Amino acid sequence: MEKIIQIGVPCSKNCEDYVCFLLESIIKTVSKESLKSIEIMLAVDDKVNNEKIDKIIKDVTLQGLEVTKIINNKKSHYPEGHGINLDVLYRNFTSKYCVFVDCDVAFLKKGWDKILISSIEREEKIIAIGSEYSSDSGKYQNFPNVIFSFCKSKELKALNIDFTKKIKKIKTSKNDCSYFGVDEGKEIFLDTAWDFCYKSKKNGYEGKVLKIVSPRIESTREKMKFMKVGMKGEEFQFNNTPLLTHVGRSSSRSFHSDIVKKWSSGVKSWNSKE
Repeated sequence: MEKIIQIGVPCSKNCEDYVCFLLESIIKTVSKESLKSIEIMLAVDDKVNNEKIDKIIKDVTLQGLEVTKIINNKKSHYPEGHGINLDVLYRNFTSKYCVFVDCDVAFLKKGWDKILISSIEREEKIIAIGSEYSSDSGKYQNFPNVIFSFCKSKELKALNIDFTKKIKKIKTSKNDCSYFGVDEGKEIFLDTAWDFCYKSKKNGYEGKVLKIVSPRIESTREKMKFMKVGMKGEEFQFNNTPLLTHVGRSSSRSFHSDIVKKWSSGVKSWNSKE
């Protein structure tokens, strides 16, 4: 069957248990009629335990999810390696819609795929819907980042985005401030995959953001639905409904740490009620 959505996951050091949990959440939340038209693409570098990843692929395949592993042989270190994995995924997308999602994410809303397809098709200029950077992050604003982004593949691939561009700090100019959604003269940090925002906006496209809600952001605490005080990470909401959650720090934090246990337990409880 032709794949309508390809979901790309950059995989590196310490990713294996997170990937397993992410894929389980996809199986539990994606529309049943869409399951066979979805392909998971794992961009795997030399820091991944391939034996564990292959077992995960075998297990989720038995549950009806198609998974393709793409080997990235370029040797690199974080964060450059993350950008290379994203670029590998980008070059291999062929479906109508493509998704970038970090391994330390879990989905919370059943039918999220249909919700996002319906939303992205309403406006021709919208090229992506995804997670936003918080207003105090010092990064670009009002355009999705690659923690999670649901995109129109054909339009995105035509932009020849370079996900490997070096991270850096800049002071925005009159010529580029509108592309980054900040005032002229503002100093911002261009994090991994910043060219995604830059090329999209420069070519006349817009993005729609899922609003970040987190215990660490005081102004959003009263809007928390999945997250609780004392938890690490954030939820991202679409029309005030949590679509997904991100715990972060997967490369350095064990999936079996107390922080992640609290988060994953919350996801399991939430998805059992959805």
